[in-house]
Amino acid sequence: MSKTSKELTHKNLNQKEYFNLIKNILLVAVLVVMFCTPYLRGLYFESEQLITEIVILSIFVLFWVYKWLIQDKTFLKTPIEFASLMLVAVYLLSSFTAVSQRLAVAEFLKYAMYFAVFFMISDLTKDEKEKKYVLWTIILSALGVCILGIDSIAGEKIVNIFNLIFDTLNIDFSFFGLFVNGRVHSTMQYPNALASYLMAVFFISISIIITSDKWLKGLASAISFVLLTTFVLTISRGAYLILIFAIPLFVFLLPKEKRAIAAYSIATNIAVVLSFFLLRGVSNADANKTLIWPLVLIGALLSFLVRFTDDRAMKVISKINKKLIIIGSAVLLLAISAALILFFKASVPLELSHTMDAKDEFIGKIKTVRLESNRKYKLVFNVEAKSENEKADFAYRVYIKTRNKTGITTGNEVLIVDEKYSATNNIEEKEIEFEVPEGIEMVDIGFQNYYSGTSVVFYEADIYDLDRGHRVEKIVLKRKYPLAESLISRLENMTADQSFNSRIIFIKDGLKIFKDWWLIGAGGKAWSILNFKYQSYLYWSTETHNYPLQVLVETGLLGILVLILLIASLFISFVKLSKDRDGNTNDHIYNIAVLISVMLLFLHSVMDFDLSLSALYLIVWQLIALLNSNIRGKMLNIASNSNRKRKDNYKLSLKKMDDFFSKGLNVHPIFLILLSLLVLVLPIRFTRARAYTNEALEKYKQND
Repeated sequence: MSKTSKELTHKNLNQKEYFNLIKNILLVAVLVVMFCTPYLRGLYFESEQLITEIVILSIFVLFWVYKWLIQDKTFLKTPIEFASLMLVAVYLLSSFTAVSQRLAVAEFLKYAMYFAVFFMISDLTKDEKEKKYVLWTIILSALGVCILGIDSIAGEKIVNIFNLIFDTLNIDFSFFGLFVNGRVHSTMQYPNALASYLMAVFFISISIIITSDKWLKGLASAISFVLLTTFVLTISRGAYLILIFAIPLFVFLLPKEKRAIAAYSIATNIAVVLSFFLLRGVSNADANKTLIWPLVLIGALLSFLVRFTDDRAMKVISKINKKLIIIGSAVLLLAISAALILFFKASVPLELSHTMDAKDEFIGKIKTVRLESNRKYKLVFNVEAKSENEKADFAYRVYIKTRNKTGITTGNEVLIVDEKYSATNNIEEKEIEFEVPEGIEMVDIGFQNYYSGTSVVFYEADIYDLDRGHRVEKIVLKRKYPLAESLISRLENMTADQSFNSRIIFIKDGLKIFKDWWLIGAGGKAWSILNFKYQSYLYWSTETHNYPLQVLVETGLLGILVLILLIASLFISFVKLSKDRDGNTNDHIYNIAVLISVMLLFLHSVMDFDLSLSALYLIVWQLIALLNSNIRGKMLNIASNSNRKRKDNYKLSLKKMDDFFSKGLNVHPIFLILLSLLVLVLPIRFTRARAYTNEALEKYKQND
């Protein structure tokens, strides 16, 4: 080899290392932003969204500069990429005829940001190592969210330290509202969204557990314990139900040789979490705040250590007769079921009281009971009441209200019983006869205390059918463990609460809007403007609580078809990758975890507004990108091989889909740099406009 050739080779190697460094910097920059987004109130509010859009789109511009430097003109290569860009396009299209162009453009910018993140991760993650970086970023970010959420129960010491730092640095930001009404909200500030987020990341952590060595496996296991613990503390009944069905599906989709270890990993983690919640210190967290962190750390340590038993457990399991495994699993399941039954069934009397210096106000418990309409019943309860307040008109109150769909959604239930009682002589048995009106199948029974200086203890409560003479309902007034009380109260009569029935109404009203704006929709955030015109009764909701319905309202038939195309392309891509694994089991496991996580997030978004939190939707797009990166790599290889074979006489065949996608859509990076800069201008202008608005408001307040 001549001296000139050696110099050229050395120069090319240096250039390759230089470009590889730029690629890594771009990937790290994207992942740093993605790590931070869940902490910015889930990116639900526009102020945080705009800043994130500016940062992401700026990185996107630099990404295309990098593509220009390496002379790479490849753009869209896979069905997922085409569908993703089409989703951005329909939001841009709908903004031209939107009911609010300002809000519609803001929504378009969000989807432009989603696409930028999706495309950069798809292109920049080439191997398993880089994919793990993305997965670990998601996991560690979720861990931080959990730590802040748990800390909000344990006295907010960590939260207060962060807020003090923000205040010292004069940063206009603080963590608040992390634990509200007995449910962990954390930085998402919405428990249901937090639950779906943690549920998705939990499966990602399990995929890391079953593909890593002992130390990383142990770390991932400890983190998954924290994720699952926080997930339980969200008390999100919809997410609970989804998780119950998702776990066996995940295990079933795994390669046969990995199912046992996956099931063992999940089962041991769940066992540690259940043990954690059976402890009285956690069940009564308000009274035992100092115990929360020690117990969490012990649980995480146990989850870490149990991973060192995996190999031995698998050897033992492989030697055991399959029938014994089935019997053992059944016994274990029965033992867990018995423990759960005892946990949820344990009850105590309902104690309500006001001190002499307390404010007069109703406190108590409401129990919803299903009964037959047009029948007479008798409520029988044992009670002990005291009164030290001579001015108190009564010591306790018991009322019964009807419940039906109209009453549930509007809050206008009919009061059929309202009894007020004085103090008792020790424990007394009381009876209330009532009749359930026609068309009513549920009633609310309220047990209350009102006046200062009064107290009451309700011991037992039963409902009897007057005509038939037998007991039809035993009312559990209060469960022994506060966590059990919270969980059961959320799950009892799930279809009989305002939240569930309001969502049904939202769907009906959303379809009315779609009927008038059926082709390209009414533009981004149209629901928040139009729902007052179409709503069945007066309510206040800026969100549809249903993502497919939101897309239907905002982008019409065109948008919902693109969304269906995107989801279909995900499944098709997964099936293709599953058939052509090339012996890479780990990649296949990651793909399964990604598919399950994405589908769970989409499924939960059908019943809530999870994906209105941009941080959560960015998680979805990161995961989709990891699946897409595999397909993209294969398409690029196909294109490279085709070019070598066909050279200049290559002709695009419309008959073969694979041929079409291998060719794909190539665009010169200069054009995409200019286009990205054009889009980047919009959030910058929006941010400046907000700044001017805030400045004007401040001057107005100061009468300037």
